[in-house]
Amino acid sequence: MFFYVENGTLNTSYTGLVEYLGVWYYVENGVLNFNFTGLTYYNGLFFYMQNGMLNTSYVGLVDLFGTWYFVQGG
Repeated sequence: MFFYVENGTLNTSYTGLVEYLGVWYYVENGVLNFNFTGLTYYNGLFFYMQNGMLNTSYVGLVDLFGTWYFVQGG
């Protein structure tokens, strides 16, 4: 397991994206979630995550709460 540490303290309330060594990961409740595939909202935009990592090459449809969105370039 990989954990989200902020200012030297484990932050179990954080859910969102984290950049580490040039790769963006999806963190849920302070734990890196490699099982997450779908859209996530970050900094005013939606991003397509696949297996917990940003997939910038994805082109296709994604269901978000019953509405389908066309995604291009992650």
